[in-house]
Amino acid sequence: TNKPSLLVQILNRINNEIVDPSLIQVPSESQFTPYLGFTTPTHSGENIYGFINYVNIIVKSDERDTIRLNDEQIITNTNTLPSLVNESIITDSDYTLLIVELPRIEALYFITQERDDSSPMSAIVYGYENFETYGYAAGLSLPSSQRFITIQPFIMRQLGGQIIKIDLPCQSGSIIIDVVRIKCRYGLSRTLM
Repeated sequence: TNKPSLLVQILNRINNEIVDPSLIQVPSESQFTPYLGFTTPTHSGENIYGFINYVNIIVKSDERDTIRLNDEQIITNTNTLPSLVNESIITDSDYTLLIVELPRIEALYFITQERDDSSPMSAIVYGYENFETYGYAAGLSLPSSQRFITIQPFIMRQLGGQIIKIDLPCQSGSIIIDVVRIKCRYGLSRTLM
């Protein structure tokens, strides 16, 4: 289209079974990014083994062998696909779709490329557990003419009252902040640090 539009994907069937649906926003090519971080959930109670998780990675076809998941190359130097990876050429485009089956655990993942000059990519994370599903875009690039801060992804499971120091790399220049208050949510209560 030549006008602004929103494309979504509805995940409502798994193996021809109707499931609790997920609505996933599909990123446009202008929102592709050079690196992505995402998590997979723990089980929801339907199945003690957890969700069956996947990530769909959309990358330029000639750069498909540069994709790394948690610093491990997805496609080996011999150009063979591991058993948990499927590949499909996206018709009438320069892109390839890599579908990677992930472990059935709650985990943190990073998708990067070997070369700094690689083209941006996109990823959609999704999964199912019996009749429940989830899905989301792993990241978006939202360019702006204003200065913005890039925060490197991290996960913090517990806070014991310790002082936390986080360095935030900026696109240009420097910003000095003495005190920052962060709202954190634990269970049903809210904590202000």
